[in-house]
Amino acid sequence: MVLACAVRTREGRLAMELRGWQQRYRVNNAAQTAFHTVDFLRTTSYISDAYVHF
Repeated sequence: MVLACAVRTREGRLAMELRGWQQRYRVNNAAQTAFHTVDFLRTTSYISDAYVHF
């Protein structure tokens, strides 16, 4: 019974940590996606500018 309580507490803590990690990952992922999108747009506009020049 004590062991079950300890395991349940540990699982609860683990679930909380996992949720926090998922939220951090989501924020980081959104930031990375935005960065890559901006980078992609900048790259494509640079390529199109070069294409216009040549």
